[in-house]
Amino acid sequence: MFDKHPSTHRGYPRPALDSAIDVRPLRRGEEAEWHRRIGHPSVDELSAALAAGEERFHVARCGPRWVGFLAGVRRGASFRVHALRAAHGSARNALILALSRLGPSEIRTGDPELAAALRLHGFRQSGCEVLVGRSLRADLPPAPARLTLRPAREGFGELVRRVLVGAPGRADVARLCGARPDGVEAELGGRPAGVMLPERDGVVGWLALVGLVPEVRGRGLGRELHAAGLAELRRRGATVYRDRTDENNLPMLRVFAANGCEVDGVEHGFIHDGVQP
Repeated sequence: MFDKHPSTHRGYPRPALDSAIDVRPLRRGEEAEWHRRIGHPSVDELSAALAAGEERFHVARCGPRWVGFLAGVRRGASFRVHALRAAHGSARNALILALSRLGPSEIRTGDPELAAALRLHGFRQSGCEVLVGRSLRADLPPAPARLTLRPAREGFGELVRRVLVGAPGRADVARLCGARPDGVEAELGGRPAGVMLPERDGVVGWLALVGLVPEVRGRGLGRELHAAGLAELRRRGATVYRDRTDENNLPMLRVFAANGCEVDGVEHGFIHDGVQP
């Protein structure tokens, strides 16, 4: 959901590349302006996020004027951008330049023009993810035959850490999942075998985490666990499934295909080490 430079977003200034762009978290009272320009999330969801102290939404300003919008999260010292909105090329370039000055940052996009602009400002490519999806209204794969599912219990975070062995850069997920009561554990023969973390935004659902502990991999259980995740998302009200994985994660790509998912596109990752203002 990264815009090129849509002409429909009127009202942005057109700063020069060396303009002083200030990027900061969204503040209370600015939710309506965000929603008017971006369209989502809703004003109520933005207000709830601010009330909870979340800093997922950022605005870019040039003096008193709005320049653009960023949705992203801090992961350690790095700022990971999920969406970047600006009205036109010069504003977008200024926004990217400002992003590079926030410190280490990363961004993913399937837009060739944005990718070119990122390279121009010193972002280097880092990995590629395959985007997949399917309807949850259609018939779903069979329920797991060998796995037993139960709600997350005490120690869920430690189980997540076991699942994430060999997945560098995702240690923060263990911390987040440890406090999430909506997680699901899978058992095989009474022993912990895997986890999944279903999430939903409106009718769209995804599995923020789905995986097996190392000792049970290679037995075809990944397909069963993913199928159970699809069913859980539908039970929670999702009608569309969207997900992604690294282009080199062949086992997960095979699971997606086996469970009726189709490729929707690809997104290239870009990282920047940060520069001094």
